[in-house]
Amino acid sequence: MADPSGIKFRIVTNADIPTPANGKVHAFFTSLGAYYKTATGLIKAFSSLLTFDAQADFGFVGDLVTTNATTSMAAASNVLNDTSNPFTAADVGKRITIPRAGAGASPNIAQLTTTIATFVSASQVTLTDACVNAVVNISVTYGTDNTAAINTMVTLVNTTNAAFPGVKIYFGQSPTNAYGFPIRVVFNKPVQIQGIGGGYTSDVGSYTRTGGTRLAWWGVNSDGGTDFGAFFEFSPISTQALKRVAFRSCWIDCRNNDQNQALFGVKLASCHGFMIDDFFICNALAMGLWTNVSPNPTEVKDTTRFMISNACFRQLDNPPVAMTAPILMTSAVALTTVAQNLTVAANTLPTSGYLWTVSNMGYPVLVKYTGGGGTVTLTGCTVSTEDVVNAPSTVNGGNVVQAVPGNGGAWLADGTTTANTCCGMVEMVQISHGTTWGPAAVDFRNCDSIQFLKPVINGGNNTNDGAINRIRKPGIRHNGSNTAATLASRNNSFNAGDPGAGGISSMSLLSTGVKMAFPSGPNYWDLMEMGNGAPIPTVENLVGSGAAFDWNPNGGFRVGCKSNSAVVDQAIAAATLSLVTGTLLTIPPQGLQVGTVFRFVIIGTAAAVGTAANTIAIRLGALGTTADAVIATVTTSVGTAAVSEFMISFEIIIRSLGAAGTAVAQCTILNSSAVGFVTIGTSVLLATMTAFNTVTTGLLYMHASITTGVAKTLTIRQAHTEVIHEGNP
Repeated sequence: MADPSGIKFRIVTNADIPTPANGKVHAFFTSLGAYYKTATGLIKAFSSLLTFDAQADFGFVGDLVTTNATTSMAAASNVLNDTSNPFTAADVGKRITIPRAGAGASPNIAQLTTTIATFVSASQVTLTDACVNAVVNISVTYGTDNTAAINTMVTLVNTTNAAFPGVKIYFGQSPTNAYGFPIRVVFNKPVQIQGIGGGYTSDVGSYTRTGGTRLAWWGVNSDGGTDFGAFFEFSPISTQALKRVAFRSCWIDCRNNDQNQALFGVKLASCHGFMIDDFFICNALAMGLWTNVSPNPTEVKDTTRFMISNACFRQLDNPPVAMTAPILMTSAVALTTVAQNLTVAANTLPTSGYLWTVSNMGYPVLVKYTGGGGTVTLTGCTVSTEDVVNAPSTVNGGNVVQAVPGNGGAWLADGTTTANTCCGMVEMVQISHGTTWGPAAVDFRNCDSIQFLKPVINGGNNTNDGAINRIRKPGIRHNGSNTAATLASRNNSFNAGDPGAGGISSMSLLSTGVKMAFPSGPNYWDLMEMGNGAPIPTVENLVGSGAAFDWNPNGGFRVGCKSNSAVVDQAIAAATLSLVTGTLLTIPPQGLQVGTVFRFVIIGTAAAVGTAANTIAIRLGALGTTADAVIATVTTSVGTAAVSEFMISFEIIIRSLGAAGTAVAQCTILNSSAVGFVTIGTSVLLATMTAFNTVTTGLLYMHASITTGVAKTLTIRQAHTEVIHEGNP
């Protein structure tokens, strides 16, 4: 038939549409809408995204099996035994990797990668290649080699017409719902990866995942043959940033039997509005998630306006031969992308690989070296292009340690002088990380305006390793810059949650102790929970300048928090000790912090009687009465038998906590004349201090008291206590 314009239409069938080449699609239209045909012959309808099934459209097979430390092989044998009886006849021909069973001597024993040649029984198979080194009670991984499927998927995605808004790839149910990836996945177009939900972490043998779609790194090295390469990488090559990249209901397993772990789990560069939900990254060698920017877009390059929710990171499990005790750097040179030698102390590093070394900026930098491990001269040392922007250099006497998951981090947020990681929302994220020296669980370099709701970090180490090496393993590190204001961590806010035992480190000093040109901050944490042993934040400062970090503890005070003010007049009798009504303040469990400042305000009238001095005291104790211990006291000048109006402002600042806590205090008295309550119109009195105990299992109270002089009577019109600084050293 024909429409009035003369354009002819006809009904098409599957047979009318030629099958496209591998990695391509053919689009066509019918009276019902727009469709496309894949190389496998499937016809699908266009929606807002091109939707593909990883198995049906690309040929993925999700049959990966990882044994739970039950596998053994004798030296020079091709017989593999497993006491958990995992094998079936269908496993013949599958790829299998056995850690530290190849050639070499510790710490340089290679992984053995081969195929299953013969099925003998559920507990035994023979391999195509024999091992070199014996292995006992280890985990091995075997399954279908998905290299061809990966190449098909990547080719199709990256050659998809840019007019389409993106591609969605669904990894559905399969024999084990685990897919092996022997090569990297690098997308330059918007992609959303969707798995099956319901995954959660549990300690089951060697792995910590039950349920959910597992996408497992299975490479023969950590970076897939690309320096600083990530397992999954999203980076535009065109003028447009990538929009709405997503990972949902799946987990990225970087562990690879504790050898050749994926260097980075996911790298997102110039990705606008990315979404991560119901997601887990397990044991990346360096960082689970790396957000940065690509040099290619001509529009805004930021990785921005994103959402991370219900995410989990585990950075704990090391290979058995890891060098986790730091050695010292003995050279001080600029780190660049050009290979150079670095001199270090004696070590047991592998011949080649990745390491962390402290920089002049105070944070660890990831270095790739191509030779010299085990000697004092490391060769072919380079850093990533992204790291060069901060002009880092090594520090003589700085720490050097092998990069392994237990000293790696969960998230590195970074950028350049013109773009960065910014304007995102992070909700309910849990991180488990180690205690040995290395990057923070979350390392903020060039990032701003990110809001966190309820992050929970387990692990870390707040030990201060000195001016060069800083806090050993922070939960959160806010880094500054010495080259540009736009490279510092700033304007990031947290609400509730816990940074763990590693705490917060806010940076403002170079390794020499000199202030950076651009310290970190301001950054904020409201209602910080301190249930996982989190210490008070470490905020680097010099006199008059430094990092800016504002926080208050959950179970502590906020600025402006106050007692119940007096609502009726209080008569103070002559020569008596009285608790001033309205000043009683209940101290919550985390209320006393170094730097907390309290102000006690008392407004009243002195009667025309008595000429003796008065004593004003601040008390702290578990009773909330005048029987509590005095921690600060002042004595006024002698008054006169005349009426006067007065205001007392008594400020006290906490300096240290413990069984013998300390504070300093000062009292200002304003009197309406040179008669009455005191004989000075304005007096400023330095308080006499007494040590006090802040270690208690119950409640503490702080309050003001007055002991009037002989025959002196007062009427307190109004009184209250307020917190004017919640406790930032």
